[in-house]
Amino acid sequence: MKLILTIVGILICIALSFLGIVQLDRFKNIHSVRVETADQNNRLKQSISKVESEISPLKIKVDDLQKTFTELTQSASASNAQDKQLKQEKANLSKRTEQQKLELKNLDESLKGALGAFEEMNLGEGVDIENFSEKVAAVRKSIDENKLKIEEFQALTEAATKKLGDTQKNSSMLTEKEMARTKRVESNSLEASVAAVDEEWGFLLINAGADSGMSLSRPLLVKRNDTLIGKVIPSAIEAKHTIAEINYHTLSPGVRIQPGDRVIFAEALPN
Repeated sequence: MKLILTIVGILICIALSFLGIVQLDRFKNIHSVRVETADQNNRLKQSISKVESEISPLKIKVDDLQKTFTELTQSASASNAQDKQLKQEKANLSKRTEQQKLELKNLDESLKGALGAFEEMNLGEGVDIENFSEKVAAVRKSIDENKLKIEEFQALTEAATKKLGDTQKNSSMLTEKEMARTKRVESNSLEASVAAVDEEWGFLLINAGADSGMSLSRPLLVKRNDTLIGKVIPSAIEAKHTIAEINYHTLSPGVRIQPGDRVIFAEALPN
């Protein structure tokens, strides 16, 4: 039994020793890889630093080139703008030159026309550039005098036109007043008659309406053979007929309104 335990202990020691050796080799390998990786990183950093030191001047040159390119671009833009402005000014100058030529031509034609007008007005004799201004002043004075006469005539014409308008307006007003007066006179001379009578309801129908001057505010008188019978009050008016209410208090005793009785206005409208 002791022998077995001894053998087992020996085996365990051998196994542990083997595991320790294996772990040691693994640690050595890992350490070796780590050291190699650190060396590679250092070499890479050195390479990067070297490249950066070599690139730095190139960056400066690139920046300078970009700055120079920007300045050239701006200069070219300014040059193009200036060239465009010069072309525009040249075009404007050409346009003004053409306008001045046209104005000079028109002035020459106007001068010729003015000389021709002087000749037509018998003022062309002795007219030249030197005394042209004097002739023009004389013509302008004559034109101003004629203009004053025309303005005076226009003022007289406007006054006459206004007076005529006032006269026409007054005439129109008088005509309207006369027509209204005639209408009132015609309405005062109403000659209508009773068409029907309703004794039960106390109403009658008259064969005249609004076209004859009937109004709810104008009471009516009923006559028979030039004798006053009574008074009626219009209550409904149409164009050709009127319904009126009989005022029984105004009827003579024993008298009744009948169809055919004449109807007139109780009060005449003022003329």
